Amino acid sequence: SPEVNQMSIDEAFIDLTGTEKLFGPPEQTCMNIKERVKKETGLTVSIGLAPTKDIAKICSGYKKPDGFYKVEPGTGTDFMLSLPLEKVWGVGEKTLQKLHQKGIFTTRDIYEKDIQTLSFLFGKNTADFLYDVIRGGKNEMFRKETKSHSISSERTFPFDLTDQYTQETEILELAQDVMFRLLKEKGYSRTIFLKLRYDDFTTVSIQKTFDQNIKTLDSFFEQLIPLFEQKKEKD
Repeated sequence: SPEVNQMSIDEAFIDLTGTEKLFGPPEQTCMNIKERVKKETGLTVSIGLAPTKDIAKICSGYKKPDGFYKVEPGTGTDFMLSLPLEKVWGVGEKTLQKLHQKGIFTTRDIYEKDIQTLSFLFGKNTADFLYDVIRGGKNEMFRKETKSHSISSERTFPFDLTDQYTQETEILELAQDVMFRLLKEKGYSRTIFLKLRYDDFTTVSIQKTFDQNIKTLDSFFEQLIPLFEQKKEKD
């Protein structure tokens, strides 16, 4: 397929639409890929086959190691409702805690809430992500203009944040906003940028690029804190 979106060094999405006349049914293509990788490298791979990227990503980890799992068109919502919350792509430990605090413990709890309720509980960006992902994610075209841009969130406070708990709580809130906007846009990034501003308007910043894409809110937050500790005292 000419439509390949590489997500990390060992993960990619492949659009098999229109390849049937060349390689046969998509299920057979998946098996052929697994067999060829095994033959040429000695490595096993797991593959998920589904109508949307969100479900395919989850399916790829459903039968690991050396697995294959398929979700038929039209059954995506039922599949998502059968999953525990922690299996939803983009929902990590920190997000689970926030969901549980709002009385949400299952994927069906999310499904049964309308977008207005979710927006009230979590804000628009998180609400849009949760609403869409539980319904299987949006069908999207692979082919799109390649572009590079930043996604950011910032907040100005009327007083200094001096204790560690408050500082890290606010960083988590900002990280959540950025991460869910990134997931909503089907984007990915290996670079984190952090900016701090003091009461005298002095501004310091720091950034770091990693070897692999940042995939979850938990990993994003865990990488932000060391950067924050490096820069919270003025140079």
